[in-house]
Amino acid sequence: MKLEEKFFELVIKPKSQDKDSQRQEYILNVLLTGVLAVATIALSVAAATYLVPPHNNRLENGLITLVFWISTFVLVVVSRLGHWKVTAWIFVLFLSLSAAFFCLRWGFGLAVAQLLFCATIVMAGVLLSARTALIFSGGISATVMGLAVLEGHGVIHPRSNWRLLPDSFDDAIAFAVVFSVIGLVAWLWNRETDASLKRARASEAELQKERDNLELTVAQRTHELKELQASRLLEMQPLAELGRIGASLIHDMSSPLTAASLQLELLGKTKQSRSLKVVHQNVDVLGKYLVAARKQLQHASEESYFDVPQELKQVINLLRYRARTMGVTLHVGRLAAAQLYGDPVKFHKIVANLIANALDASESAPHKDVFVRLRPQDKNLELSVQDHGVGIPESLLPHLFEPFYSTKKLSDVRGLGIGLAMVKQYVEQDFSGQIVVSSSAKDGTIFKLLFPLHGVKK
Repeated sequence: MKLEEKFFELVIKPKSQDKDSQRQEYILNVLLTGVLAVATIALSVAAATYLVPPHNNRLENGLITLVFWISTFVLVVVSRLGHWKVTAWIFVLFLSLSAAFFCLRWGFGLAVAQLLFCATIVMAGVLLSARTALIFSGGISATVMGLAVLEGHGVIHPRSNWRLLPDSFDDAIAFAVVFSVIGLVAWLWNRETDASLKRARASEAELQKERDNLELTVAQRTHELKELQASRLLEMQPLAELGRIGASLIHDMSSPLTAASLQLELLGKTKQSRSLKVVHQNVDVLGKYLVAARKQLQHASEESYFDVPQELKQVINLLRYRARTMGVTLHVGRLAAAQLYGDPVKFHKIVANLIANALDASESAPHKDVFVRLRPQDKNLELSVQDHGVGIPESLLPHLFEPFYSTKKLSDVRGLGIGLAMVKQYVEQDFSGQIVVSSSAKDGTIFKLLFPLHGVKK
């Protein structure tokens, strides 16, 4: 390590932790070191001049310089021991008291004393705070005016013969010390100001860079959102076309379906066949679907109390053939007797979507079983649909009920991504219920629908 590095480590390097304290401690250590160096030079010059007549009879100024040097050295030691705040206060007070002593000893008009007062005010602002500098400024002003009043009334009698004597080398030494202190303070002040300006410019440059990056990010994100919106519009275009076709089909199918229903009813009166009754029931369900679809297109809905087990059985009967073709067994547990208030067609769609999804999940599963249960649960009516498929990955569960979210291709009718979104909307908004989903690769997936009992008629 070089000599200057050792000196910096030993005398000047701050020991504080936070940056503000480090800055103030650094300024204090530099000031004390500089003042000690100037005092050392002044003491050496004074000692050398006192050996040459006629200055050897003026020891008082030399003793004052020695006391000043010793005091500064002690302050340097105390600061390096970690008590820099106390040292800063003592240093400022020491300078102000020294200036007051000079005024009391030689009068308030002593130039060195006034310069020391100025240095005290400046260092109070640099080392302590601007408020402290104002307090010292007021105190020093009051001190000078007080000394002037006391001297004018003859209470104190400072030595004023120095006014009649020519300037001496001792005066030059005193001025040199004070000028050096003031110059050191000015240098430190400018240094800190330049450092602050550099930090401000660096921060401004970083801020400008962040602003440019933010603008670039916003522009990029806006472009991505526009592309996403365009993609969504392309995805929704077939659905819009499907809606137009569906509305036309509803209108076109109503008349022939009504005619077929009437013919089946007349045929059923002559031939009592179970298959014929099932066909008649299915045609009735299709008729209800058409009526409900027309009402939804017209933003109309018909709510009433309906028999929950009966609606469930109708859905299950409609889906049994699909289950058989897929090799899946539909297990229907005991269906608790209950009536629910709402739109029965929407309830029909809720159950049909859940059971259809369970059948799709079970098609390639080792255990091709789907369980449907209806039972009272606490203050709710619980409807559960469970499969033993491969389960739903945990990362997909938060997106399960988002509209148009599907892992299947858009060309697959079962992969439009609107079934579960519709189920969630109907359950929560139309029936004031809630959906609970649990899934694992081992046990499959179970959907539990909880309908509040205040909407249930037992």
